[in-house]
Amino acid sequence: MPLLTEQGARYSPIRLEDRWFRGEDKKLIFKVTDETDAVPSFAGWTFGWFLRDRLKDTDVVLEVLNADIDIVNGPDPDDPLVMIDMVKVPITGADTLDLRVG
Repeated sequence: MPLLTEQGARYSPIRLEDRWFRGEDKKLIFKVTDETDAVPSFAGWTFGWFLRDRLKDTDVVLEVLNADIDIVNGPDPDDPLVMIDMVKVPITGADTLDLRVG
């Protein structure tokens, strides 16, 4: 798998309180803002998300690419009067079955 790194990427460890379990469907939701904390237009952007075993590892153990990532930038589908800026990354239970415990 190719290692994706882009400007603005952030390190976020998975902690015990995140309740991350192997074989469980998850949807990770991220708010995206620019350096001034403003909501940018996502036009022309591509998104990717990856999981590594440890911070310094170069090998990716799980990767979700742009086609599978849901991007909401504009009116909230549930409330059109509210503007939102979210990137939703789906993680399927089948994708996590082979991850090591811990």
